[in-house]
Amino acid sequence: MPSAAAQSGPDLAVTVVADRTTAKAGTSVTYTITVSNLGDATATDLALFVGCFDNLQCGPVGAIPATLEAGASVTVTMVAVANPCGLSITRDATVVAEVSSTSPDPDPTSNRDTVTIRLQECHQR
Repeated sequence: MPSAAAQSGPDLAVTVVADRTTAKAGTSVTYTITVSNLGDATATDLALFVGCFDNLQCGPVGAIPATLEAGASVTVTMVAVANPCGLSITRDATVVAEVSSTSPDPDPTSNRDTVTIRLQECHQR
């Protein structure tokens, strides 16, 4: 008698992409965040954390559903603003996205992603 294939469960993954690689202080950058369930079971009680670091101010992040079926994905956006003038040097700015679930995830290494852009200095007059 053939054995049934083992169920591996949900396998969440997140990617974050910026609409540009550089930004001047005071300008907006749009980030596209995609959460996917690469596993073979529904992920439950999903939560998405998005953090802005190094002179970026996060805006509201679109809502993700509480559950995500096997093979499904959802995309949300977030607009961050490079801190207005006062930025006196050119530096990197990073956005981190991390997804979690109450369902066991056999490969949590894909549950976090980061993207870094270059903020250009602001010239005050």
